[in-house]
Amino acid sequence: MQGTRQLEAARVCNPVADALQCTGKVTNRCNCQIPVQRLDSPETKAYLDTLKQLDAKNCMPTCTATCAPLMNATCNPSSSSAGPGPTGTCIASYNASGL
Repeated sequence: MQGTRQLEAARVCNPVADALQCTGKVTNRCNCQIPVQRLDSPETKAYLDTLKQLDAKNCMPTCTATCAPLMNATCNPSSSSAGPGPTGTCIASYNASGL
């Protein structure tokens, strides 16, 4: 699915960068918060545009998990690199109690 690929691209980060990363978050179609590298990145904007298109077509997702509030996110190194330099993925820490 295009939206899944776009979300994966929006979550790519650099685990060795000396900069604040994974500062954005989006709400997916199941109302779960997902960390992204930056909310204003082209990858994140493309994902959000796709969500708007799906909503406009009344496409309903199948949601199978309960979501907890997103607390923070970190850049977790990937086991394989798809491009130049080290790559990682923004990974969330959640507040399981919902507070």
